Amino acid sequence: MTGQLAKDFPERSTTMLRGFGRVLDRASLVGGTVAVVVALFVSLALLSRLPFLLAPPIGAVVGTVVGLAVARLLIPTGLLRAYEAFSWLGRSEMDRFTARTGGQVPVKRPDIERWLAETPPTPPMQVGRIEFLAFVGRLDEARAELGGLDVTGADVAFEGASLAQYIGWLTDGDPRIEEFRAAIAELPLDAHYRNAAQVTVALAEARERYMRADPAWSRPLQAVRPSLGGAASSVVRRDTWRPWATLYLLTTLTGAFMICLLAILP
Repeated sequence: MTGQLAKDFPERSTTMLRGFGRVLDRASLVGGTVAVVVALFVSLALLSRLPFLLAPPIGAVVGTVVGLAVARLLIPTGLLRAYEAFSWLGRSEMDRFTARTGGQVPVKRPDIERWLAETPPTPPMQVGRIEFLAFVGRLDEARAELGGLDVTGADVAFEGASLAQYIGWLTDGDPRIEEFRAAIAELPLDAHYRNAAQVTVALAEARERYMRADPAWSRPLQAVRPSLGGAASSVVRRDTWRPWATLYLLTTLTGAFMICLLAILP
């Protein structure tokens, strides 16, 4: 799943996608399989005691709950904490993108390239354009547009510094953490952006460690996770667990109705 997406982008652009993706993909697949199996068995067991229209939904709910529990058990707690910090930063950036551009964040490479081709570098679109140009490997264009960034406030100045760090990392693998810290040291940032700065530094360290094949690559993100409180957990519930639960429920419900229907047919 994530491997298919990652192959369309430069290696450094997809460090965290690959780092988290292998474990999350496995957890999602195994959890979904368990959910379906449990739902089928529970539905059939209930069919002799409950009406046809009740047994499958109950079986589907039970299967979904068990599947999610199994998926959670397959994700090491430390990695999950790191993923929560990473997801919090990603959700913040996605929400800002949507607020500024009025559109959803493109994910697949053809959609990103299309968005770049159709979107002029006007002030509301500049930050998004620079990040996408860098992400797809068009680094010279990203640096050129970063040089012309219209810095209208501390938030844009922060994002400019973050983008400079990110483009530098994509260029040569140097995380440039001290340069980033120096660039934002005097900015009048609110609590949200101060947290974002901490997670950005942790993310830069995690990326660099991952590229060195350090088995403890996620520790910087784990270390910064407590500063985010419940907000990071809420993001993962919304953006990861809820979609998984929805997929599991729809799949198990379909399977449960089908097997119960087969069971009652003459």
